[in-house]
Amino acid sequence: MVQKQYDLSRPYLNATETAYFIHYEKSQFHADVKNRPDFPKPIRLSDHKVLWKKADLEAWLTAKMVFENDG
Repeated sequence: MVQKQYDLSRPYLNATETAYFIHYEKSQFHADVKNRPDFPKPIRLSDHKVLWKKADLEAWLTAKMVFENDG
């Protein structure tokens, strides 16, 4: 099986790249993660184009790790 390569160097990521970046399956991201109240809000460019700011995702991951380590 060939693993897909993503360009995670850009400051904004689409849904597929975001799911990969935060280590979730795309289906789990769409079903659960993106609707969590603590998850960064997306930037909607059109009805079918949504991006997340990579810096916001990094901050969310850091906060999630701190919470899990303290809990």
